[in-house]
Amino acid sequence: MKVTVIATEETGDGNLRVSFRCAYGHGHGYWVGEEPHPGEVHEVELAIDGEHEWGERLNPCEPMVRIMPADDDSGEIIVRAMLEDVEECFAVLRMGNTLLVVPTTGGGPGFEAFAELRTERLQLLAMPEMPEV
Repeated sequence: MKVTVIATEETGDGNLRVSFRCAYGHGHGYWVGEEPHPGEVHEVELAIDGEHEWGERLNPCEPMVRIMPADDDSGEIIVRAMLEDVEECFAVLRMGNTLLVVPTTGGGPGFEAFAELRTERLQLLAMPEMPEV
């Protein structure tokens, strides 16, 4: 997924928190890779720390693909995406060509086609630039 870096902030625990925008909205997450600078465009993969329980932090939702901050003061990011696959211990969310594997507990959603994930630990994994051939 291509993201444009809006701002960066060092956290007290040595992580780099990045505000970004992309084709599906905007939000923030924790950067993994060489430190980016505001205004730069990067190709990233998305990852999630920890398990998310169905019915609590992962729920069926209306058909929509979107990334956005939560409306409350929780600091969470909401990811709404197509539910590509559901297995016993994970779900795969699809946003265009981007897949997000979410470790899960608590069963599955039934036959829903879209899911909403609420998380505080969205990770952006910087992809290395490929040399032109």
